[in-house]
Amino acid sequence: MGRAEDFNAIYHAAVNVQRDISPYRKNQDGITPYFQAFRYLPIVAIVAQSILFLSPRTAYLVWVAILEILLAFLVYGFYKRIQKPLVRDVACLLLLLNSPYLLEIHMGQFTFATIALCVLTMLFSVGPLLYVIAILLKVFPLVMIPAFIRHRNYWGHGILALFFVFILSVPYFVQNPSTWTVFFRRNFMLTGGLGSGNYGFVQLLYMVGNDFTLNFLMTNWDIVVNSFRVVLFITVAFIVVLSRNHNPILGACTLLLTHFVTYQHVWEHHMSGVLVIAALLLVVWQDRLKLITISLVSMFLLALPTPFALFDIPSAPSLLDPAVNWPRYASYLILLPKVIPVLVLFLFCMLDLCKEGLESPLRVIANAGHLSSSRTLRAS
Repeated sequence: MGRAEDFNAIYHAAVNVQRDISPYRKNQDGITPYFQAFRYLPIVAIVAQSILFLSPRTAYLVWVAILEILLAFLVYGFYKRIQKPLVRDVACLLLLLNSPYLLEIHMGQFTFATIALCVLTMLFSVGPLLYVIAILLKVFPLVMIPAFIRHRNYWGHGILALFFVFILSVPYFVQNPSTWTVFFRRNFMLTGGLGSGNYGFVQLLYMVGNDFTLNFLMTNWDIVVNSFRVVLFITVAFIVVLSRNHNPILGACTLLLTHFVTYQHVWEHHMSGVLVIAALLLVVWQDRLKLITISLVSMFLLALPTPFALFDIPSAPSLLDPAVNWPRYASYLILLPKVIPVLVLFLFCMLDLCKEGLESPLRVIANAGHLSSSRTLRAS
C-alpha cells in the first residue's frame, strides 16, 4: 500500500477505540490514509490513543525514531557482550546494514522492536519490564517461557508477562467476544499468504508440495502445518527444559527460531528480528569458532537484499503474486537465502541443547529454580 502501512494499522485501531468501535474493524476513518489489518492485542490500540494528537505521518516518524534508538541500544549491548573484536565488529556492522531492517522501517512494523526488547532484557538483565512490553506488543515471545523455568532470575519475566496479557486482554475480550474471534483467527488460524512475499520454511514446504505433487501434504495442508507447529514446539520446549545445557539465552533463541520455522506468515521484514537472534547467539557461542562462523554467515545472508527486483516485471495491480509469471527457479532463488539460515541456526541450537544430553523430568522438577542465570551465562 505504501510507507507506514503496518504502523497505520495501529493508528487506525486507536481511532476506532476512541470512537468506541472495534479496533479489528477495517472501516474508513477519514484520518488514516491506508492501513493493514490490526492483529495485535487490544491494549496496543488502547495505549495508541495517546498518539492521536499527532498526524499519522508524524506518529510514524516517532515510531521510526524509537526503532533507531532500539537499534542503537542493541549495537551497544552486543559491543559490550561479544568478546572477540572482529566478531563483534562484523556483527554490529551487519545489524546496521541489513535490508530487512530498512523494510521494517518502511512498513512501520513491530517485529524488530519486539525481539529487540526481548534481547535487551537478556543482554542487560534489566528485569521483566522490557519483556512484558514486548509480549504486549506482539504475543509470540511467550514461546520463550520454557527457557525461564529453571532459572529463578527469569521467573518474574514469565509470571508478569502472563499476568499482564491476561489482565489487560481477557476482560476486553469477555466484554467484546467478537473481537476475540477476529484476534484468534488473524494470529492462530492463518490461511493464505503463500506466495513470493513469503520467506518462511512453511512456504518452502508449500512450493515443494506443489512442484513434486505431494498430494497428501497439499490435500491436508492445514492439518499438517498446524500439527507440525504444535508437535515441534512441544518437542523443543521439552528439550529446552530437560537439557543439561542450562543457558537461558540458548533456550530462548531456540524457541524463538521455532516460531519462525513453523509460522505460515513469515515475511521479509521478519528477518530483521531473526538477524538479532543470530547476533544474540554469538554471546552464547563466544569461543566456538564453528558456531560463530555459522552465526555470522547466517547474519550476512539474512542482511542481504533479496534478488526480487531482478525478476519482478510490471503487471496488473490485480495480480496478487507476481511470481506466477517468473521461471520456477526464481522463486527458490529468492526464498532459499532466507530460509536456509533460519533452519541452520535452529538446527545448530538444537544440537547444542542435545549435545550434553537430557536430565530426567523428576530431577528437573526437584531442582527447578535453583539455577542462577548469571552463573550459567558465565559458565557458557
